[in-house]
Amino acid sequence: MAMRICCAISISFILTQYEFYAAEAFLYDIRFRLKPTSPTSNLIVTVNVDEKTLGALDRKPVVSDHIQFLKRLKSYNPRYLIYTIDPSKLDGTNKEREQLARLGESLNIIYAANNFPKKGLDKELELPYPYKKWNSMPGPKTREEFIFAKDLITRRMVVSAFGRPSLHKVLSQKYRNKNEPIKGLYEFEGSQQTFIDFKPTGTYPEFSFYDVLESKNKLFLQDKIVIVGLNERNSTSHYIKTPFSKSMFAMPISEMQANMLDTLILNSGITKAPKWVNFLVTCTFSLIILFVILRVRPIKGLATIIALTMSLGLIAYLAFAFFNYSLHMVQPLITMFACYYFFIPYRLIIESREKWEFQKKNKLLMQVEEMKNNFMRMMSHDLKTPLARIQGMSDITLTDAGGLSERQKNAVLSIKDSSQELSELITSILDLGRVENQGVKLHLQSRDINSIINKLVSKLDYLAQKKNITLITELDPLFSLKIDEHLIKQALTNLIENAIKYSPENSKVLITSEEVDNEIQVQVSDQGIGIGKDELEHVFEKFYRSKDVTNKDIKGSGLGLYLSQYFVGLHNGDISVESQPNEGSTFTLSLPIDMN
Repeated sequence: MAMRICCAISISFILTQYEFYAAEAFLYDIRFRLKPTSPTSNLIVTVNVDEKTLGALDRKPVVSDHIQFLKRLKSYNPRYLIYTIDPSKLDGTNKEREQLARLGESLNIIYAANNFPKKGLDKELELPYPYKKWNSMPGPKTREEFIFAKDLITRRMVVSAFGRPSLHKVLSQKYRNKNEPIKGLYEFEGSQQTFIDFKPTGTYPEFSFYDVLESKNKLFLQDKIVIVGLNERNSTSHYIKTPFSKSMFAMPISEMQANMLDTLILNSGITKAPKWVNFLVTCTFSLIILFVILRVRPIKGLATIIALTMSLGLIAYLAFAFFNYSLHMVQPLITMFACYYFFIPYRLIIESREKWEFQKKNKLLMQVEEMKNNFMRMMSHDLKTPLARIQGMSDITLTDAGGLSERQKNAVLSIKDSSQELSELITSILDLGRVENQGVKLHLQSRDINSIINKLVSKLDYLAQKKNITLITELDPLFSLKIDEHLIKQALTNLIENAIKYSPENSKVLITSEEVDNEIQVQVSDQGIGIGKDELEHVFEKFYRSKDVTNKDIKGSGLGLYLSQYFVGLHNGDISVESQPNEGSTFTLSLPIDMN
């Protein structure tokens, strides 16, 4: 078992060294779609150059439009203004560009740069003249293109790199405790990253660039973080794919920035389970599978694997939905199936070996059975015949007892009694062999049970007289029953003989018969030594004899009650016993009136 456990743990360890990014990302996205949408901070709105703007202006906005836009926006008094549009790529005159640059400086616009320059390369963040004084901060678009799942979906955000914080980290610290650690933060290639707590597209309030430009509608931008971007569906570079959708236009960059910023403001980043947790979960499931394979039947084992898979999915979903905790699912799943297909052949080898051992033991048992049958035949022919001669010669000697002394007569009587006991033992063993080897077929005939009882009492009366025991019968008138007379007679004989054998001298044995609830009940009650409670459940077992009986040197084979119960059971009947030590016993034989 230790080797099996070590093997299961080894499989778990090997598989947890592989991330299975593509499959894990697929299950990650499913959990995102199913989990309840996280709340927002209500601090962020987006303003996009959209199709409405292009249609109204009949062109793309130029520098002069942005100057007018910023003047309108300034009147709404936003708290922070983030530009994802590169102002150096806007069409306009140099004078207009300089005016836009000065206006941006006065509004303290933050430009979301799409890169994280290394130390000493700060100029890479700067916008070209005349926008050099704009506050340019790293806020790059991320997507899993060359690493991780490689499916071009955005799931992560860079919080800091090369010792430089992102604009999201800087701004979020204005709204939350700076000393509070960021949830889900992990190190990767010299950067600190976390998983974005995405909301479905359209969660954040979105305004059209044109509406702000024309002061249409009442805009609620006061004290808000306003993110300006593009949503005109002309170029896929302005959009990202999200866990909610793989469409090329799933979410504009401005809304991606809103999700990133809100993730840090609310500190709701998705925490990726550490390797030791994944290893522990994987080991647990692999050990359960090991137990199931080696202990449970295949059908139940398959059902257990399905239940474990569903349980893993439920646990992973609940952890993700309510605690933003991402458990690895692929590693435990692969480990379960790997262990299943690894240990199934092992189980088949064990079962084949057990089958071979069973066949070997079965062959040995067949040989023993053959020896037993030979022994039975020997007792039947080679023992009973000499015993019959001994009994016959004892009878002749006792009949012609004129020349025998009293001591010699007693010796001959002892020989006769001993041979009779041995003959009865042999008969019981032969009956047992017949029952176990060939079974017993019933030969049913209509018989009067009372008549059978009276004949047995007359036959066994001499045995009772030896101990001065009185046999009393109280028999109710009964209809005839279809029974096998020989078997029922043998069962009743055993009960009455036992009552006489285990009763003290000068006592009584009561034999009754009556009809109770469509059954014929025959009771044999004695005033003998009784049976203890701890032995009552064993009296009908094969070769069982009470300790009190063996101590009193009372002869018996321990087969009489076993055979009696078997013979009565063939008639769909039963034998039960009630007894108290030193107060006698009552055996009740029940036979149904209608065997059907």
